[in-house]
Amino acid sequence: MRIEEKQSVQSLKQQLEQTQVEIDSLKRTYRFISLSVHLALDELGQVKGEAKRLSAELKLDKASTKHSTSQANQRKQADDDGKQRTKQLEEDHQVEV
Repeated sequence: MRIEEKQSVQSLKQQLEQTQVEIDSLKRTYRFISLSVHLALDELGQVKGEAKRLSAELKLDKASTKHSTSQANQRKQADDDGKQRTKQLEEDHQVEV
């Protein structure tokens, strides 16, 4: 083999080694990115689940608040009606006296 051929073969071997180093580096980068994406998707799933739970809790709180408000309004109306009846009875009693 001539010197030029040996140098060419040596150069190709070095290029092959460098290419293999780059491939290994890209594989590590790919694994890191893949793991990061997987973790991000897991976290996104957890966040979505938490959002659904909070949304359901909010709906329940709204329904509870609406029910409580309705009950409070009914009690207030009953109190107002009672006061009105008492006032009317007092007025009727004074008219009789």
